[in-house]
Amino acid sequence: MENILVLTDFSHSAAMAANAAVDLAIKLETNIILLNTYLTTPEPGNALTPAANRSDALLNEAGRLTHLINGHSAGSFKPGVKIMQEHGMLSAKVEMVQRSNAVLMIIMGSRSKINCNSFYGSDIYAVINKATCPVLVIPDSQHQFAIHNVVFLTDMPTTDINAAEYLAKLAKILKFDILISPVTDQVMVMDLLEADEPACFTGNLSKLNGEDICLANLQGDNFSQELITVEQPVKTSVIAIVHKKHYLYWRLFNQVQSKVLSQHNKASFLILPEA
Repeated sequence: MENILVLTDFSHSAAMAANAAVDLAIKLETNIILLNTYLTTPEPGNALTPAANRSDALLNEAGRLTHLINGHSAGSFKPGVKIMQEHGMLSAKVEMVQRSNAVLMIIMGSRSKINCNSFYGSDIYAVINKATCPVLVIPDSQHQFAIHNVVFLTDMPTTDINAAEYLAKLAKILKFDILISPVTDQVMVMDLLEADEPACFTGNLSKLNGEDICLANLQGDNFSQELITVEQPVKTSVIAIVHKKHYLYWRLFNQVQSKVLSQHNKASFLILPEA
């Protein structure tokens, strides 16, 4: 059976992400793998070591999620919760879990304040770079996760239609609307073949025949600011992008504008692997 991999550092934001994972696991009928990683070495001679504290915390968090699962209505699918605690870099352990388990999605929380226990930029980027499945990053500002609308940002290469198809299938199960937003500002000069790709993308998109899919357009250089503006009328809960170096993902996460977006937009990010 497939699994949702939930990353936890026992913070409030990680707990909110785990809550979202429970709801998604029930609807998608998957199990949950709850993963905690650590880098510190336990001090010898201590009766209660940091590792022991983490083990207790992991068991408590698994128990809390099981309680949430059992609290859902009778007849709902009941996901199993498996716990894993590993010493080492988070991204390396995520890669290890993906190799030995069928992982449908990775879910993690993020928060603006950086400390030794929280997920922040470098951890998120490293996990996304190692991920072979979609990664859902839920900000601490989103106290109760619910997907109503997904804005899919794309440069409209032909390969992005696979991501649109994935979102369309997910929308049928989770009941959300999709706004396809082509971002027309280009990083590199396109050759003739690349110039034909937007037309191919639009043509393939029309074949999806999804009633919950509509096409919008964000133009100009400051697309991050436009997203902040768009977020209000469509009540965006998730921003989806495909992880491709030198394309939209690179711009969103490496340009100064992206810092504005991540700080002011309360939407979660769904990072899709390149086809």
